[in-house]
Amino acid sequence: MAKAVTKLVRDKIRETLKWVPERGLFVRQDLNDLEESLPDVSLQGLGRTALSLEMLAMFHGRDGISRVLANDRYGWPEIQRSMTYYLWVAKIRAQMFFRTTFLQPILGAFDLTNEMNLATCLLCHFIATDQGPQQEVLAEIMLGAVQTTGAVSDWYWRGRHFDPFVLRLYQMKSGIALPRTVMERDLGPYEAVLDHWNNTDTLGDALLAICDYHCGNMEDQGKWKPEFGIPPFDLLPSEILAIASMRKKLGLQMPVIQHSLLGTGLESMPFGEIEVVEDAILDRVEVAYISVFGQ
Repeated sequence: MAKAVTKLVRDKIRETLKWVPERGLFVRQDLNDLEESLPDVSLQGLGRTALSLEMLAMFHGRDGISRVLANDRYGWPEIQRSMTYYLWVAKIRAQMFFRTTFLQPILGAFDLTNEMNLATCLLCHFIATDQGPQQEVLAEIMLGAVQTTGAVSDWYWRGRHFDPFVLRLYQMKSGIALPRTVMERDLGPYEAVLDHWNNTDTLGDALLAICDYHCGNMEDQGKWKPEFGIPPFDLLPSEILAIASMRKKLGLQMPVIQHSLLGTGLESMPFGEIEVVEDAILDRVEVAYISVFGQ
């Protein structure tokens, strides 16, 4: 099992390092598309803006990963830029859905199934970086999706362990009330993390199990939407970083474990020290968002 997991991580690293320079050639087109969509302050315009932001978020995320792997100090700020782009993607699409739910019988296919997965991964990241307002936005999106008929496909939610686990993790941090549909869910391999939260000696095995689960769910095989298929969440152990950040704040020791997912340098996030990158694009996206949806 260990050799297979190591190969998965190495293959994903090779894929990322190859992808970044190839995709970099298309970044200018993504920026041009954004320039065209941002002045269109309508639902349709924001939809196109979200699509361009999503492509740029993927690029900055993978570029950040490749930089961290190369010990480049700009790696973590690039990853943070990616997360902020993705956050606006999730916010825009969530608002587009909730503001048009009455039209769903007419519009049909549009829902928040894809955004649920993205929001869950993002919530892990912002728990890790201890950014409260971002956490609140994402938890609200996730809970709104879980409690709104038609927001998330039944086939997606039925077998999910990661999404309800992250909401439970956020509940431990914030004290937020969660609906029964979350509290009564089978958390699969994540159940042991909560069961052994107060026992450092046994928590290590639970963390190793969820690292294995992460590596087994980085690639879309067509039969299951993998929890960690969105770059940079494939190689970034955001759930482990979130757990480590929470335990540090609570004064709890983090077990020392050896795993291929945690041996790349991406497990060493500089908590609270990531340089904030100024980004004029995000300022313009916020203006467009407020123009359509208000604050």
